[in-house]
Amino acid sequence: RPQTLSASTSDRTYTISAVGPQGTTIRIYRQVPGTEDCMIIKSAQEIGASGLYSTVVDLPNDSNTFIVYAENGTTNQVVDIEISKVKKSTVERLKSVTIIILNFLR
Repeated sequence: RPQTLSASTSDRTYTISAVGPQGTTIRIYRQVPGTEDCMIIKSAQEIGASGLYSTVVDLPNDSNTFIVYAENGTTNQVVDIEISKVKKSTVERLKSVTIIILNFLR
């Protein structure tokens, strides 16, 4: 079963990063909303000598699911990433709640 990660952001893009051995091939897929279908959005890229991989993906929907597929020789790993977009007004409200609580604790 694939590992699942989740995050929330008010941005229109999200940076997916990974660490792995040099030569590992990474592919990024986006799940089509309301279906089990996926479409490739980042074709095969290899991790270089630094062992680091990073790419920016667009967030066209309020809820976005990406599948990161990594393969190195005979082994592979699949990670699902669920990213929710929140409105900036929601973020500002959350910040104000945090400030109120911190001021209360002082």
